This record gives sequence, C-alpha cells and structure tokens, in this order.
Amino acid sequence: MVPLAKADFLFYNGAPSFALQHAGALMRQTSTSPNRRNAPLARAAARACALAALLGAAIALPPTQSMAQESRAVGVLTGVVRDSSGERLVGAELVVANSRARSFSNDTGGFRVLGVPAGEGTLRVRRLGYAPRTVDISIAAGASTHQEIVLERVPLSVDAVVVSAEARPVYSGWAAKFYQRMERGQGRFITREDIDRRNAFRVTDLLRSLPGVTIRSSRVASNTVFLRGQRCTPFIWIDNTPAMAGYVDVDNFQPSSLEGIEVYQTAASVPAELSVPRDRMACGMIVLWSRMPERPTRGASSSRYSAGDLAALVSSLKVYTADQVDSKARLESVESFRPAYPTALRALETTGSVLAEFVVDSAGRVEMDTFGVVTPARTEFIEAVRAALPRARFIPATIDGRPVRQLVHLPVRFDV
Repeated sequence: MVPLAKADFLFYNGAPSFALQHAGALMRQTSTSPNRRNAPLARAAARACALAALLGAAIALPPTQSMAQESRAVGVLTGVVRDSSGERLVGAELVVANSRARSFSNDTGGFRVLGVPAGEGTLRVRRLGYAPRTVDISIAAGASTHQEIVLERVPLSVDAVVVSAEARPVYSGWAAKFYQRMERGQGRFITREDIDRRNAFRVTDLLRSLPGVTIRSSRVASNTVFLRGQRCTPFIWIDNTPAMAGYVDVDNFQPSSLEGIEVYQTAASVPAELSVPRDRMACGMIVLWSRMPERPTRGASSSRYSAGDLAALVSSLKVYTADQVDSKARLESVESFRPAYPTALRALETTGSVLAEFVVDSAGRVEMDTFGVVTPARTEFIEAVRAALPRARFIPATIDGRPVRQLVHLPVRFDV
C-alpha cells in the first residue's frame, strides 16, 4: 500500500498521479490476496479510483464553464447621495434591479452596496421628499465602483424657522432652570460642554478651577469643597432636591454623569428658588444636575422608525405627503416652536441648519418617535430642534376636511 504522505503530486492524463498510484496499489494488494478480509481494501480502491476520476474531470473543465462562474461574480458600489444644492442626504434607499443588493445612505449621505452583480445594471434611488431616480451602473467583478447620486426635491417642507443668536433663548426640559440661571449670570457655572472638554477624573477636579474654590481633606470627605475660605461646607442640591441630611461628597458622582454644576459662594448670591434656611447656606451652595440618557436619533438600533419605515407608511397611505393632502400641515405659531441656540456654538458664533423630518398627527402634534434629519448637521443643532419639537403645535393636514397624519420636512436655520 502506498502511503499518502509519500505520494507524488505530479499530474498524469488530467488526474493527480498520487490518487492513481494509491488506487493501483490498493487494487494490486486485493488481487494478490483474494479473501473476505480484503473487502475493505477493495472498497478503498474503488473510492480512490472515483476520486481520481473526479479530480481529472475538474481539471479538464472547459474554458466556457470557468467563464460562466466568473460571470456570476459580484462587486461593491459605493458613493454619496446629495440633493441639487449639494447637501448630503440621509436615509436614501438604493436598490439594484434584478438582484437582492440594496442599502441606505448613512448619516453622512454615504452608501456601500455589497453583492452587486458584475456587468451592466440599473440602480434605483429614492428618498421621501425627493423625486426617485434611476441610474445606469457598470460594476467590475471583485472591485469597488464609486457613484455620485443627485436627487431633486419635491415640496414637503413647511416655512423655514430662523433661530437667532441675538434672541433670548427659551429653555425647557430637565435642566431648564440650570440654563435659565446661567443666562442671568448669577453664580458660577460648569456646562455639559465644559465637562466633556475637560474630561476630568473627579468632580472636585472640575470645581477646583473656579475662583474662590478650595479642595482639602476633612472629616466628611478626603476631597471636601470649601468656598471663599470658609471653614464650613457648602449646601448641596441634587436635581432640584435639597440634600437636607448634610454635606454630600460630590466625588461620589462621575463627571460624565452630570449635565451641569452651579456654584454660589455666598448666601446673598443664592437665587430665591434655591433658598433654604439661612444657616444651612451660610457657606455657599453647589447645585448638581444629572445628565439624562440620550434619546436615540432615527437610524440608531433602538429607534422605532427608520427612513424606510416612513416610506412604507406613506406607501400604505397611513401617512400622507404634502402633495397628497388638500391642506398642508403648518406651524400654528412660531412662538410654539423656539429652539434654544446651543450655548457653546453661540459663543463661537457658529451657524448651521437642520432639515428635520417627522410626522405631524391628526391633532397637530409631532410624533417624536418619527423624528430624524434629512441632511447631516451638527449634533448640538439637531438636539436643540428635537428638544423644542414636543412643544410645537401644528395645524394638521386635511383631506376632504378630515385631519390626517402628514410627513413634514421642517428647515431650521441657526444664525448669529
């Protein structure tokens, strides 16, 4: 019997000689000793012969079959979807005709479609609020092809809202009081942006940078905060709740868990709404605001509606577009929708815009689980728009006098 480890891998008549040699050795061994115990050897010889035949057939495949396999190869299509003004579009659907290849443009308008059949083909692109487009594509097998797509807008938008840096901002939500008092300039403030920028290890590391703040060891904490050289500790508020039990070690909080910090170094500087018995705030006051969990933007895994979901709602006539209704949804008044200009961006005189997308229900309220953006924008601007939308009131769209849900695109511009 010829061991496979010593077999020769040269080819003979289209089949590897190691398979033929192995089969021949087995057949000779069975023919010289014909008995029942050699039956397994006979079966092994038959298998070896079959293997040799299969290998020979595989090697002898005609060129036409090899070419057929190559024709079934695929490539990758990448690119960017923009509107006619050059703005990148988020959530555009791209489908390659006569295949399963499809994708959506991401948060920067880019896309990557895998498994696109090689050769000439057709790409269909659509996005709510824009006219659909069909594009001819040519894909090379095993390669990546780049394609720029431009879509034309159709009327879905309501009148643009302009947010001026000069206008007095209106704050709402969890930490509204923090920002309102910061606007008045009464006390010292550490904002969320300050916390993120400094990336401090402890809250006391944030506080020690403020004038008049001293951090030293005491019997209540290894890093105790003292204001203006006082020997007593400041009174602490946590999320609109006074800590009446006594001093709270602020280093028990992670800096990244805080939305903001207020510091009032004397009792006289404490705002009236934070007043406690005077003897409790004689050594000043510190107010901590917890950071609330981020609500997901559409497209995140925890979001309820994607751009594709909204397209399905429109197709099923559960939601209408502006061109399908008799009377379009519109803001009841500009006063009901007043986003706050992000503090850090206003200080830097940074401008920007957001093209928000959402559904207005038949009562004129925004369905916040449908909120998303059509074009990429700074996160701070997007958050400002999203925070203001729950208070917005719309006159709902109507069909035959009946109020209906409508998909709305709302342009918001932030100007200094």
